[in-house]
Amino acid sequence: LQVEYLSVVSPEDQTALANQTRVPGKILDRNTRFIINIPCRRESRRNDPTSPRSALPYRNVFFVVDTGSPHSFLCQEAMEVLLPATNDGNPIPRMIRIELYPGGIFEFHLSPPGSHYSDVNILGGNVLRTTDLVSNRRTMSFTLSFE
Repeated sequence: LQVEYLSVVSPEDQTALANQTRVPGKILDRNTRFIINIPCRRESRRNDPTSPRSALPYRNVFFVVDTGSPHSFLCQEAMEVLLPATNDGNPIPRMIRIELYPGGIFEFHLSPPGSHYSDVNILGGNVLRTTDLVSNRRTMSFTLSFE
């Protein structure tokens, strides 16, 4: 995916992504897992261009695409990174609203501790039903289109 997990998306990369509505992903051969990096940030009034405060940064978050899950999930590590620094010492919420870079704000739940995917970010039906997913088996790749 050519970026570091949970790293801040640079202003240069944000500019390059500005008009893109299609996000590329990879199909991992061994288990046929669809993996995608989608820049995300927590929904906030700070992100409004008219806000006097600086916008929250986008982070590179890797997801497993799961068409069988009705909801989307973030692991604890991703949830902590997307929360503001002022959240120190407060419990992690079970759900937050996340802005995806190609567009749209969606609910993401905290992955249940002790589950077989507690350390994985899942992109589920609440996001997928608003996109077009096209796979290419020859190149082992796919795209999500947020048009």
